[in-house]
Amino acid sequence: MANLVYFGTTSGLETLKLPIGGSVSPQDIDLPDAWVETSNSFGRLSVDSPLFLFFRRSVKGVQCSWIGLYMSVNEIGYQRGGGFYGAGLWFSGAPINGQEALSYLLRAADALKKLAVEQGAFQRRIAEIELMLGPTVEPFRSLFNGSGVAGGGCLPSERESLAFIGADGAGVVEVFEWAQRSSSAAAFSKVIFGSPAQRPEGGRLSQERIFRSLALAIEYAHKTRVTFLGNEIENLQRQVARSEANLRAQMDRCRSLEQSNRELESKIRTLYQHLQDPYQIQVRNPRSPVAPAPLSYGEGEPPESTWPTVTPSTHQPFRGQHSNEGTGLGHRETRPPVGSSGSLWRVISIVLFICLAVVVLGILYLSSELKKKPVDEWEGKRPFSSQTEQRGDP
Repeated sequence: MANLVYFGTTSGLETLKLPIGGSVSPQDIDLPDAWVETSNSFGRLSVDSPLFLFFRRSVKGVQCSWIGLYMSVNEIGYQRGGGFYGAGLWFSGAPINGQEALSYLLRAADALKKLAVEQGAFQRRIAEIELMLGPTVEPFRSLFNGSGVAGGGCLPSERESLAFIGADGAGVVEVFEWAQRSSSAAAFSKVIFGSPAQRPEGGRLSQERIFRSLALAIEYAHKTRVTFLGNEIENLQRQVARSEANLRAQMDRCRSLEQSNRELESKIRTLYQHLQDPYQIQVRNPRSPVAPAPLSYGEGEPPESTWPTVTPSTHQPFRGQHSNEGTGLGHRETRPPVGSSGSLWRVISIVLFICLAVVVLGILYLSSELKKKPVDEWEGKRPFSSQTEQRGDP
């Protein structure tokens, strides 16, 4: 996109936009007229020396650059100051040739002055001379010769960061090239440049942003960048310190969890020991006449006894006592070991079996004796049988 804009305060701001290059027309992108306004608060306008304004805006994803040339003039019918006229370029894409662009704007502004301005005041409206301005538009192709690639320069920003740079003659072209190409120009969102005598006094620009030369502006931009980077480094250092503190806290928490894990493992081992038999019973084989000798003994160690022994556990309470130490399970009653009860029941079973066998053998013996003697022999021995018969009892 490339549009030539004629503007002036004939009776208020009036503009005329003429497309002179590119595939995007002015109607496709809205570029408000208020954006190209200026005032003495930016720089003192003069009838002899032009004042230049450069800035960028982002519209519908397209970065649009403005370079305008401003001259002082009075409005139609008024003799008050503050009015201006001139010509400017809206363009997008790569930077343009600075020398060609400024010469182009000087010729366009002179054409507007010849047609509408007399004795330092507007005499005709821009709309009245629109048809006469059209033929003065020159081919725009030469402005992009040797322009290079896009990048650097002032950046679009909603927050204005203004700078006035004093420059004369060839210095004006140098400032324009710097403003649209150099990375140090990113410190400013809007650059006003012209003769050092045109520097503003008061208004919207602070004294620290009014520079007598381009070198001072570049120095200020670098200092600002260094300050910005220093603040960023401090912020990063604070973030690193916070990260280190968080890391140490996490490591302390891991160590605490490790200690808790070891304590839990110890409790589990203790609980497992408590769940084992509280008594260990060893019983010698009754069929073996001599207790078997141990396979080997360590030097100075007594042989282990093979006779029945009862060894109470050093970790468990005796029967009938309660313990909940170190287990975390609360009150619990210990019970006799399963192995000792089994041995006792085996002994009792053997005794009962012997008794039962004796009883059965006795019964069998009596039954065999009864079969050998006749019944009469037993009947003669019945007591009271003769007495009963003598009494005549049936």
